[in-house]
Amino acid sequence: MSLERGGRGDKEGNRYEDRFFAKLLLELILEKLVSIEVEPLGKEGEGIEFVATAPDGEQRYYQCKGANGANTSWRSYDLKHHNVFKHAKEHILSGKNHTYYFISPVPYDELDTLCNRARSCCGTEEAFAEQVSSSSLRKWKNCCEMEFQETGEQLVYLLSQCYFELQPAGEEPRRDLEDLISLLFIEDDSHSATTIRILLERFANDQSYWGKPIISSDVDKWLKQQGIHQRMREKDSRCLPRIQKLNQTYKERFRAIDAGLIHRTETNQVLQHILAGKSVIVLGTAGTGKSGCLQEVIQALESQDIPYLSLSLDRDQSAQSPDQYGRCLDLPDSPVATLFRVSGGRRCVLVFDQLDALRWTNSRTSSMLDVCKAMLRQIQQFNHLERGQISCIFAVRSFDYETDWGLQRLLKPSTKDEENQILWEEVRIGALSEEDVQNIVGEIYPKLSLRLRTLLRVPSDLYVWTRIKDDTRNTVTTLFQLMDKWWNQILSECRMMEVDANSAVECRDRVAEYMRSRETLLCRYYCSQIKGQ
Repeated sequence: MSLERGGRGDKEGNRYEDRFFAKLLLELILEKLVSIEVEPLGKEGEGIEFVATAPDGEQRYYQCKGANGANTSWRSYDLKHHNVFKHAKEHILSGKNHTYYFISPVPYDELDTLCNRARSCCGTEEAFAEQVSSSSLRKWKNCCEMEFQETGEQLVYLLSQCYFELQPAGEEPRRDLEDLISLLFIEDDSHSATTIRILLERFANDQSYWGKPIISSDVDKWLKQQGIHQRMREKDSRCLPRIQKLNQTYKERFRAIDAGLIHRTETNQVLQHILAGKSVIVLGTAGTGKSGCLQEVIQALESQDIPYLSLSLDRDQSAQSPDQYGRCLDLPDSPVATLFRVSGGRRCVLVFDQLDALRWTNSRTSSMLDVCKAMLRQIQQFNHLERGQISCIFAVRSFDYETDWGLQRLLKPSTKDEENQILWEEVRIGALSEEDVQNIVGEIYPKLSLRLRTLLRVPSDLYVWTRIKDDTRNTVTTLFQLMDKWWNQILSECRMMEVDANSAVECRDRVAEYMRSRETLLCRYYCSQIKGQ
């Protein structure tokens, strides 16, 4: 294939490069790649357009050429003119498991065959020599010896790490790309496969993604902002959709006060520690708003495009290892490994809520604490050996943390090998400010008794108070009275729905007995015998 000289040829070459970039983005969405970097800075970007990281850690350096001038094949002179051998050697030897990909619609006249032979000869010079039989292959071998300035097994290694791939240009590859897009994304009147393809081709330019890694969640978030959503696929084995589902489930479990999420100053402290590469223990008495603080932290992580996985340890899961725990959550393996995989080496956060639940579910305490310890060790290993940037957040009640030796030991690892240890910071959640409470309660707040005003500074108590419709709620002075009024209101609403009050009490007691006997704080039990339900 040859292109016209000048502006039109340059445009065709850019179009070929953009289309290949769109193909890489689809591989990223399919999690065949972990990250892509467009035109890296410095030596990393010399002679290449893209650097992609594969799930196994392979670092792929891509150079795209839509044509070779007026020539119909790549000759050794042409490749030398573009410094292909020089750049290939530099990038391959710059690190472990680095490969070089030269992408073009122009054939290579058996250079690609030579590289394939190098990959299939077990790395030995003798086996390689036996496979280089034709005059064309010997010609390319002599050329590569001269350009790489290497012989023997080192030459075999360099060739085995080179991929000269034929990627056609034109209408048929475009249709194939759009067919794949149709399988992955929901099309409508505003977003056809062609429109989505063009958006993908322009992604790096429109979002200024130059010289920094792109991960799957970046593309997914941006497409959703354009109104483009991925199809739900049966038996989808990808990590990101499952993480998104777990995060959504966690967020939906939280019940905010009517006025919405209340900003806590402690949230800023948590974020500062996370951005500094530390991990955080969020402490507070029951009902002070630890989970609300985590919800606010999650919102901040999302706004800063920091990948996260949020898990609640009060879920009734039995596991003996991180991988088994991950599979209970429908993840392919450990939550730590899964999050690291989708983060592409970027800073990411693993959030554990309701850690104190393990203390009150005795049958699971020992095994789940061991699983948590193992996950913390995995975080250390990924951060130290794989250059990960994983932080974690644990939310736990102050009383349980201060009195339970097992929880203290979990979050205060041995001081041995300090270099690899997780750096912990404690953030304590206090009562709400009077200003925050008055913004919710209204002008009546200063007229309430001191005991009730103090009670309402606890978020869980404030939540219950806002659910009570009767003005007699303003006469409450104790938590017992508050809960009693709420329960009486529930019974009253049951009678209005023609549900017998005794049946409601029976349902409550059966739920409590279910949770007590099974040592769980999560109840999936629903009474079907209540009249009218």
